[in-house]
Amino acid sequence: MRIGLYLQDQNEKKLTDKYFEEHIKKVKAAQIDLLVFPENCYIFPFKIESVEVDIINSEDQEAVYNRISELAQLTRCAIIYSSQDMLGRNFSMFVNPFASETETQSKFYIKHTATISSAFDFENYGEWIEYLFEPIDFKDKKIGMTICYDCNHSMFSRAYGRNGVDILINSTGGNVVYNKWYRYNKVRAIENNCINLCTMGYTGNYKNPNSYVFGFTPQGKHMSYKNITSNKTENNAVGNIFVFDTENQSQDYETDLRIGQKETLNKFSQFDFEVDSLDSILTKAKKITENLYVLKKGQETIVFCMIEENNILLPEYISSLMYDERLKKYKSKRYLIINQWNTLDENYYKTILSDVLKVRVTESYCAAILLSPNYKKCYQSGNNKVAQMVKMVNNSFAIDLKRMSGPETIWKTTPLWREKYEMLIQYSN
Repeated sequence: MRIGLYLQDQNEKKLTDKYFEEHIKKVKAAQIDLLVFPENCYIFPFKIESVEVDIINSEDQEAVYNRISELAQLTRCAIIYSSQDMLGRNFSMFVNPFASETETQSKFYIKHTATISSAFDFENYGEWIEYLFEPIDFKDKKIGMTICYDCNHSMFSRAYGRNGVDILINSTGGNVVYNKWYRYNKVRAIENNCINLCTMGYTGNYKNPNSYVFGFTPQGKHMSYKNITSNKTENNAVGNIFVFDTENQSQDYETDLRIGQKETLNKFSQFDFEVDSLDSILTKAKKITENLYVLKKGQETIVFCMIEENNILLPEYISSLMYDERLKKYKSKRYLIINQWNTLDENYYKTILSDVLKVRVTESYCAAILLSPNYKKCYQSGNNKVAQMVKMVNNSFAIDLKRMSGPETIWKTTPLWREKYEMLIQYSN
């Protein structure tokens, strides 16, 4: 399948009808199967004003579908369009007016996080889960859609993964930290054993745009692409359309971009973890389950989530521990993932595990310790959601418990959203 990612220049002075129409002609000539727009895209002269539609209203859905179908007829391909409705809901809609009897003709997804109006706001969210995360059927593939920061939380992508998705597509607004967005999208591909694509919009300083297109294979390898609108090859060349062929990609693996990341000491630390003392630590802790322990440390409670080897690739397993109902009675929780390996291949560590552990700590705002015969590492989430690697001194890691408050920090201002996220964990399990 040939999928075009529109890294859209959203400067309204530049994005004229003529400019847009020239790109549409190139899409048609390239004979792609699916054209993907970024979050809150511009599609002159086909733009649907958000004040006109309520995306969960069936008549308004039909109106959006009909309007985007006009564009699809010009491009001769299916389209993923992204906008905001009259109630502030960010949504993506898949439109395929050429669908066969076995293919999806229309499907929408509503953004969950980093938004004013969320899918989590639905009182009957549990009834919406099945629809939102049912994959699109297209060209004998199953496709899932997410929006922007939803790719930073594993369970949105994993809900699709549990439904056998082949391709995940994220539409983002842009202006992101490269390493962070690269890593999130790479790991979403690995843990769901699927292709993961992401495109963005951009308005800003064109000297060094911080909006990108990304494509990753199920092995986490950055996919090759072709720019069909200019001779620029950089994946931050805004105003261009990049075509990814899902059938002709390398089966190789790719080393963590920051595999040599400098290990640093914490400025503040409240807990020293000696790498050879895990058994004695757990002996002092209270056992909740075989893989979940709690240990009082002053006014705080350290939650040990014990993850054996490749289970670290299963977001639903890790989340079921961190969100365990039996933990709710404990105050001031601090979450620590312990990932243990009897043997650990060096190449696997460099290409898969290093990225996965960095994502685990940043998406969950916690710390993780890797214990294996050849690698002993400690990771912590920074306040800006980048991964720190903690330096070991005298066989011990000095850990900052203040940056390990997990779900309690993530959903601090939106406790009702947490309840809905827990529904998603249950669904994926």
